Amino acid sequence: MKAFYAAYLAVLGLVAATIAITPLLALHGPKEAASLLYNAYVPTCHQWIYRSSCVFFDGKNHRIGDCIEDGVEAEIATEFTVASKKWDGEFRYYRDQIGYNRAERVQYAISGEVGYKFPNDTRNIGIYLFMLLAGIVLPFKWKNPVMPRFIVFVAGILPLAIDGGGQMLGLWESTNLVRFVTGALTGVTLSVVVYALVYEKR
Repeated sequence: MKAFYAAYLAVLGLVAATIAITPLLALHGPKEAASLLYNAYVPTCHQWIYRSSCVFFDGKNHRIGDCIEDGVEAEIATEFTVASKKWDGEFRYYRDQIGYNRAERVQYAISGEVGYKFPNDTRNIGIYLFMLLAGIVLPFKWKNPVMPRFIVFVAGILPLAIDGGGQMLGLWESTNLVRFVTGALTGVTLSVVVYALVYEKR
């Protein structure tokens, strides 16, 4: 069981590390490695840039922020992803563009700042990151794990279901902060369940 849980954490660590390094490779090279990772993650996420976070570099400092800021014009481009739906040109968000903007590169029209997105959207990053963090912390903090009640599981994933469902139905467009938080709650919940399954005292 310990070997299984160690493998679980190792896989999550690999996922988190490769997601984190992809935009840095796109910025600084080798770009071939960035292309490999962006395309490897295509099956796991739609990678729509307006629901993603980017790593920006101004020549001196890096920062992480929304790839597309509300009300700010930007040029976005599909530079790496092998996909039938690509984008190259000025971006102004409206719902009919959903599915037509798998792009990795963004450049703000006024500041000229360039950024590359992570190869998963912000919600998925919250899920994977907090699955990993919770998975690491749980063995130190939860000495006698038992499977949580179903209501606890529902409470952990319900915010994501509500927010994601509302977006899918066109009721609202969420923010990356909300996507990250709902993903984080789900990630913690999933690792709690996995840890309990592996180590529950019978």
